[in-house]
Amino acid sequence: MSLETRGRNSKMKNTHQIAALCISLLLGLSLLLLNLSLPRIVRGSGAAPAPIRPGGQPCSDEEYFYLDISPNVLVQGDNLIGITNDALAGDNWTAANVRPQVFGDVAVVQSHGPDNTGQIGAADVTAAVPTTLTFTFTNSYDGSSQEAIAQIPDGYDDNIPTPLLIFAHGRTSIMEWGITYFGDAANDKGWLLASPEMHGSWPIPQECFEFPNDCDYDDKVLAGTTGPGDRPRPGAYAHASLESQYDVIGTVNYMVNEYNVKPDQIYLVGYSMGGQIATVVAAKFPHLFAAVFDNKGITDMEQWYWERVSSYTRRTLEKECHIDGVRKTPSENPFCYERRTSVNFASNYIHVPISMTHSVSDTLVPITHSFNLRDAINIYGPDQPASVFEDTVVGPTCNDGGDYHCYEPDPMAVLNFLERFTLNNNPTHINITTDESKSYHWLNIAQAGSEHWSQVEAAYYPFSTTVTATISDTEPLTVGFNLGSMPIMGIIEQPGMGLPATTYLVKGDSNNYLHNYMSGYLTTTLLTTGQFTLTISAIEAEVSASPEMVSGWQTATSTITAVAQDHLSNPVPNGTIIQFSTTEGTFANESSTYTTTVTGGQVTTTLTLAAAAADLAEITAMVESITGSTSVNIIHPVLDVAVTANQTTVYSGQAVTYTYQITNTGDVTLTSVILTDDNGTPVDSGDDITVCENITLTAGATTSCSRSATLTQTATNTATITGQDPLGHDVTRSDAATVNAISPAIGVTVTPDQATIRSGQAVTYAYQITNTGDTTLTGIILVDDNSTPVDSSDDIIVCESITLAAGATASCIRSITLTQTTTNTVTVTGLDPLGNDVSRSDSATVSVISPTLDVKIYVPIVTRNKIP
Repeated sequence: MSLETRGRNSKMKNTHQIAALCISLLLGLSLLLLNLSLPRIVRGSGAAPAPIRPGGQPCSDEEYFYLDISPNVLVQGDNLIGITNDALAGDNWTAANVRPQVFGDVAVVQSHGPDNTGQIGAADVTAAVPTTLTFTFTNSYDGSSQEAIAQIPDGYDDNIPTPLLIFAHGRTSIMEWGITYFGDAANDKGWLLASPEMHGSWPIPQECFEFPNDCDYDDKVLAGTTGPGDRPRPGAYAHASLESQYDVIGTVNYMVNEYNVKPDQIYLVGYSMGGQIATVVAAKFPHLFAAVFDNKGITDMEQWYWERVSSYTRRTLEKECHIDGVRKTPSENPFCYERRTSVNFASNYIHVPISMTHSVSDTLVPITHSFNLRDAINIYGPDQPASVFEDTVVGPTCNDGGDYHCYEPDPMAVLNFLERFTLNNNPTHINITTDESKSYHWLNIAQAGSEHWSQVEAAYYPFSTTVTATISDTEPLTVGFNLGSMPIMGIIEQPGMGLPATTYLVKGDSNNYLHNYMSGYLTTTLLTTGQFTLTISAIEAEVSASPEMVSGWQTATSTITAVAQDHLSNPVPNGTIIQFSTTEGTFANESSTYTTTVTGGQVTTTLTLAAAAADLAEITAMVESITGSTSVNIIHPVLDVAVTANQTTVYSGQAVTYTYQITNTGDVTLTSVILTDDNGTPVDSGDDITVCENITLTAGATTSCSRSATLTQTATNTATITGQDPLGHDVTRSDAATVNAISPAIGVTVTPDQATIRSGQAVTYAYQITNTGDTTLTGIILVDDNSTPVDSSDDIIVCESITLAAGATASCIRSITLTQTTTNTVTVTGLDPLGNDVSRSDSATVSVISPTLDVKIYVPIVTRNKIP
C-alpha cells in the first residue's frame, strides 16, 4: 500500500521549526504488529524508512505516532511523502483512518487513493486533509513566545468570515491533539481550528536535562525526558494558570489578525485539564466566546487537590501554585487554587452557553466537578441552562490504568452544539467575578492592592439612561463603563451601551459627583470596600414657573424653580452651579442672567415681567452640559363685540332683529363668554337680557348670536360681552345700536276766506299742513282736486317739495273766482324715512249766489251847481 501527500514548502520562515507527520490509527481485532514505514525525505526523494510500531520508536505507547522531519530535507516546490504498509497479507489485524498531518510552515495538497474505503490494505490511500501549520505569538501575560498549531479548512476563502474553534489540551497532551480530536469535524464544517501549546509558571529544573533520574516524574514530563524521543510538554503545569489562559487568548488574537474569523462564532473546547482551562478562560472572557464545551474538566482545583490522595498529583498542583519556586498547598496559597476554579466564575456564564460531558465512572476527575459547575451556573438563570451529559458506557469499560478518564464525545456532536450559538457581545446585564484587572463587554475593572476577588454586577437601561452596579471588593476598585456608542477596540470590538454623551451623576456610598461624558469609559475610583451599589444616571434640569402665565397689561412676577436630579431622582451635589437666563424680564439681580448654586438639587428665583407687547418669556437653566427650560406666557386678552340691527328705523310696533358678533382679538383663549343686552334701559339691569353664554373662543376666533324685539319707541340697546382669560380675570367690551321707532302722520286744513260769494266773485283758499307724527316727512306735496273729484286731470298742485320735521307746520294759498258753489278737496302727501307715503285730506265748500231779474238798480245821481 502506498500513500502520497504532496506538500509545498511555501512559508519556511523559521528554519528551527520541524515538520511532523502524524498517523492516527483505529485498530480492529487484535493488534499483533503494525509495521508502517515512513521514508525520510531528502530533496523530495525517499531516504531511509522509519518503522512505526506500537510501543516502538519513534512512537509513544499510544496510537498516535509522530516522526520529525528536518526542514533542511525539504525543497522549494513539491515534496513527496510516501507511506507503505509492510504488514504481511496473513496478519490478522486491520487498521483504518490512517491520516497524515504535516505540522509546520508548509501548505499541503492531498492526493486521493483508488478506493477511499478508510481501511488500509494493498494499494489503499487516505482521504484528503486540510492545511496545517504552526505559528508563534507573544503571551500578553508573561511576554513569552509561545507556539500553537492551526488547521485551515479545505476551500477556505479569506473573503468569507469563518467560525474559529480553539482547543485546550490536557495535562499530558500537546497542542497537536486539537487537530487529532477535531481536525476532521472542523474541516467538514469549514471551520478554522487552533490549539495552543499550554504553559505554566513552574520552571523546568535544569537537572532534568542533565540528570533525568534525579527529577520528579512530573518534571520529566515537563522537560520531555520521560523517555527517549519524547519532547517537552510545558502544559504539564498549566491547570488554568494565567499563563495558559493567555495562551488561549494569544491564539485567538493571532487567528483573528491573520484570518477572516467570524467574530460572533469563536468557540472554546477543552478536555480534562484543558476543560479546566476552557471553563476558566470562557468565564474571564465572556465577550469573546460564543459557546464552550468541556469534557471531564476540573472545575474546583482545591477540591481536586484533596480528592487526589496521590503525592504525584498533589505535588503537581503545589508546583502550579508555587511562590518563588516553593510549592504551596491550598492552605498556604488559597487564592491560587481559587482563581483556577471555574465554579468561582459561575456568574460570568449567564450569557455564555456551556455543555459538559463526563463519565460517571471517572475517578481521576469525578463527575461531581461537572455537576458543581452546572449547578453553580444555573443559579444565576443563564440565557442557556448549563448541561452535563453523563457517560455510562465508555468510561466504565475503558482501560486507562483504573482512572476511567478516557471518555471522548463525538467531535461532530460537539461542533453541532457550539454552532447553535452566536456571541452575545452587548448584554444589558452582566454579573462578573474577576481575579485580575480586566475588561468584560462594556465594563472595565482595575483592581488595587494584592491579588484578590472583585465582584461587579451591572445593568444598563437605555430608556432611563441609567447604569446600576452592585460592587463587592475587599480592596479599593476602579471601574469603567463604556456608556457611549463608540466601541472599545481589542481582539474583538467591544460595543458600548449606546447611551448619550451627556452629564451623568455618579453616586454610590462616598461617590457623589457629576461627570460630563463624551466617549470611552466613564471611570470612577471606588474608595469604599465591602459591598455597595453604584449608579450612573443621566441628569436633567426640570424648570418650572409659577404662575406660568401673566397679564401683559401690567407688571407681573413669576417664581422660577429649577430641580436638578438624575433619572433615579437623586439630586445633584450641593453647591452645583446653575445658571438661569431669560428672553424677557429680569431676575432678582435685575439682570436677564442669574448664576447661583443648588441645595438639595433645587434652587428658586423670581422673574419680574414689566407690561410689554411680548407674548412669551423663555427661561433656561443650565447645569454642566444639561439645560432645562420653561416659559411664562405673557397674555394680552381682548374681546370685541359688534351689535347691529337689521333696520335702523322701524315703525312703532314693528319687530327688529339684533345680531351680535363676538371676536377674540387677543392672543389667548377666553372661556365662559357671555353676552347681555340692557334692553334699552341702561340704568335698569333688572330687564337685561342674556343673549348667549358659555362660549369658548380661541385667539382670533369669532362667533355670533342674535335676537328679535318689537319696538314701540326709539331705543338704544347696549350689548356687553364678558369672558374669562386663563388667569381667571374678566375681559369685557361693549357696543350699542340705536333703532328709531317711528309713527309718521300728517295733517292738512283748507280754509276759504269767504264761505259765500256771488257768482263771479273770487275766493282765496288757505292750506295749512302739519307734521303730526314723530318723524320728519319729506317730499310733501299738496294737491287740490279743483272741485272735480272724479277728474284728476284738472287737479291743482298748490305746493310741493316741502320737508316738515315732526310737529312743524307749513302753509300755502291760492285764489280762484267761482261762479257756482264749489267743494274743493285737498290732499297732502309726504314721504316718511322708510320711503312710504303719509297722506291726509280736507275739504272746503264755498257757496256762490247768483242775482234775480227784478233786481232794481239804483243809480245815484250826482248834481252840481252850474257855474256861471
